[in-house]
Amino acid sequence: SLERVRADMMMSWTHYGFRQQQRCWELRMGALELARRLGDPLGLTLAMTAFTSADAPLQLWLEQVRVAEEYEGVPRTEVRPSAQAHVQFNRGAVLLGAGRRAEAEAVWRDLDALAERIGDPYVSGWQMMATAIRESLDGELERAVESTADLVEFFRNGEKPRAEWRLGMEHENLALFEKSFEPVPYEGERGIEVLLERYGRDGGWKSVIEGGHLI
Repeated sequence: SLERVRADMMMSWTHYGFRQQQRCWELRMGALELARRLGDPLGLTLAMTAFTSADAPLQLWLEQVRVAEEYEGVPRTEVRPSAQAHVQFNRGAVLLGAGRRAEAEAVWRDLDALAERIGDPYVSGWQMMATAIRESLDGELERAVESTADLVEFFRNGEKPRAEWRLGMEHENLALFEKSFEPVPYEGERGIEVLLERYGRDGGWKSVIEGGHLI
């Protein structure tokens, strides 16, 4: 299921953080194969994002290049822009590492267009990093430094003033049905989207819509 793809992909990042590389990449390979069998664009995007990340074992390098090529044929209409931006940055980096700069440039031009069209800070962050890399490669080192400074300033502009800092906690929870222990889907009358709508309606939360969906 798509939930299995998500779970294995997220678990791989946990193993990555603990430097447990073998298990990390086993999970990523399994998530990618399952996503291919499902043919779900979002599942493929998530799995391919993880698989094209840095620090892959050397024996997987050629497969990373193949995955970077493969994503070109994945439909993206229903894939949220933030997910597209991450995988597009990764694809460009993989192709560039393979000496295929023209193809990397083409991928990053798509990222440029996405950032301009969407205007989302997360998407723009990936686009600005790609811009800095391209300028460095062109020998425009001063401009590349400016691009990096622009990126830092971009995020600093979103910071709260020190007087407004607060200590808080972040909880990530897996929602399961009480009797069956099946994962709660996003859609449906008992889904996550309905729960989020209730938060917005009854709890006074501000709703955020991305790709036509409440997140």
